Amino acid sequence: RLLHLLLELCTKNEKISDAPLVTSVLSEMMKLELPRTLLSGCERIARSDQISARVDSISSVGNGEGARVLSRAVSETTRLIIRGFQSADIDVDECLQVVERLAKVVMELEGGESLALFSEELCKLANATSKSSSNASSPTDLSKRLLEVAFDSACNVKEGKHRSELFSKILAVDGGLNVVNEFHRAIESGVSSPSLV
Repeated sequence: RLLHLLLELCTKNEKISDAPLVTSVLSEMMKLELPRTLLSGCERIARSDQISARVDSISSVGNGEGARVLSRAVSETTRLIIRGFQSADIDVDECLQVVERLAKVVMELEGGESLALFSEELCKLANATSKSSSNASSPTDLSKRLLEVAFDSACNVKEGKHRSELFSKILAVDGGLNVVNEFHRAIESGVSSPSLV
């Protein structure tokens, strides 16, 4: 709670008042493995019309150390949150809400490798939930929605081998082909760039 309060103080205005402190707080959150606090902290940084200035401010700390910390924070938040959902009974609504919040953070703050990692981790979670037999309907619905977010994220990864591999992983999960087909149908019906997030 104290760490989050410190982050709030540093990000209460459009500009970040103490970028080195923000970097230290994010590092400490990662050490303590606090996924929800990390997500909330990343959202605080992203919640601004001056987001690029905020990212630049953090990135300039310590000859690029700030940029590395921010990138790691986004990746670690993804890993910790997805891992948490894999090791517990999943509340479908809560899972979707958190995943969609995380998707926005990854796209706004990082993109690139973190976005690819996010899409890949969602595929793993979708695959696990599609095979779950504890609840016949919810895991299937959850798996489809996770695949939609994974596909939308993969579409934002730079074109190339990595993106092609992500699409292959999505297609390999039960329901993945349907998600891709729905996307193509949306394109054909005149939606130029459907967003699933």
